[in-house]
Amino acid sequence: MGQVAQNPGLTILMKFGKEKNLKSLQSGLMYMKNLAYYVGQEKKDSDDVIGDQYDGVMLMQDMQINIKDIATKNVLVSINAPKATMDFGYMKYPVFCMFRYDERNKLSETTEDGQELFGFSPEQVRYMPEFGDSVLVIKDADEFIRRVAAALQKEGLIHARGNVRYFDGNDLEYFQDVKDEPVHTAFWKRKKYSYQQEFRILIDKPIEDHYILNIGDISDISKIMKSELMLNTVATLEKRK
Repeated sequence: MGQVAQNPGLTILMKFGKEKNLKSLQSGLMYMKNLAYYVGQEKKDSDDVIGDQYDGVMLMQDMQINIKDIATKNVLVSINAPKATMDFGYMKYPVFCMFRYDERNKLSETTEDGQELFGFSPEQVRYMPEFGDSVLVIKDADEFIRRVAAALQKEGLIHARGNVRYFDGNDLEYFQDVKDEPVHTAFWKRKKYSYQQEFRILIDKPIEDHYILNIGDISDISKIMKSELMLNTVATLEKRK
């Protein structure tokens, strides 16, 4: 495990959710479900915003499976598989998901004096409130990650962290990355989810339902806002005086 690919430059981490849950997180309790929970959200409840039935597995699309005789190499049966998956065993690993506000949020327009503007896409404005009515904004992403890493080290746990990448169809880069590092199956999702701009922390500790990590109070580096208010803001990058 370890760090997954990052985007350089601007980084603000946000956690969308219910206000009471975000207050608990702000007090230091980091609550995590396993990957199987997110798979079940779509499979069982038809929720394909929070849920993803292919989360944490390698997805192959429009494949043909040929079953051959070992001796003769003759094809005995051919099966068309619109979707086939390969599970590398990470379904029970707890995962903590956040929204990463970064260069992808750069808007096409600028201020009157030419400053770059950042904001949310129409898709993000539409779907992110489904995660909750509030958002916890991490004002110091590096310090937040440091505290999480320190808490995990104290518990004797290893983890992987980084941006989720998004693929479409049978993406060769996706297949190669997962082949080289199977744990990266937890850091790839279908392109339909790209608006989520996820940053994830995956912990090497199989669980049946959930895991709570105490990272200590983070009120000094975070702020809770209403999702609707945050999603209707624009931002500029300015040098501190």
